Amino acid sequence: MFSEAYSDGVRLPTKTREDDFFYVDYLSLQSVKTDSDNRIFFKIKNHSKEKCPFIYIRRLKLSDNVTSKHILLLGEEEREFYYDHTQEEVIISYAEGRQHIDITKECFCQKRVYRNPKLFSMKKKNDNNIYILSSEDDNTAFILNDFQSQSIWEKTEKGGLREMICNIDKETYQKMLEYSIIIEL
Repeated sequence: MFSEAYSDGVRLPTKTREDDFFYVDYLSLQSVKTDSDNRIFFKIKNHSKEKCPFIYIRRLKLSDNVTSKHILLLGEEEREFYYDHTQEEVIISYAEGRQHIDITKECFCQKRVYRNPKLFSMKKKNDNNIYILSSEDDNTAFILNDFQSQSIWEKTEKGGLREMICNIDKETYQKMLEYSIIIEL
C-alpha cells in the first residue's frame, strides 16, 4: 500500500494514509538438531506480525525430482520440520518466490566427522569386534568392542554431522577424537 502517490508531479496523499502500513515477509532458520536416524530437525521463525505463506519443497538429493511440495502458512510462532539428509534436500521459498532458504546448505555448514584415513579396519568371522590398525609403522591398534564406538565408526564412513554422531555417546566420541580414530573437518 502507498500512503501517497504522484500525478503530473503533484503529491496526492491517499485517504487511508493514517491507517496505511505493511509487513515485510521475513523467515529465518532458528535451530538445527539431528538424530541417529539421519533426520535433521530444523525450526523456521516468522519475524513478521502477519502470517507468512511459504512453500516447503523436498526433493531427492542430486536431482530435480520434487518428492513433495506443500504450501503452508506460518504465524508468529516457530515451527519445526524434519527430513532425512541422506535422501533429500529441502528448500523454503517465500515472499512470492523471491526469497529462499536452502535448508540443506544451511544445515551442512556444521562440522562433519570422518574416519581417520590413515587407519585400516577389519572384522573377523564370528567376532563382533571391529579391529583398527594404523597404516603407519607405529604399532597402534584399537578394538571397538561396544555398541557406541562401533556406531560412531559406522556413521563416520562417509562423513556424518558432528552433532548427530556426538549424540551417540559424548564420552566415547571424545575418546575416539583424542586417539585420532575419527577426525572433525
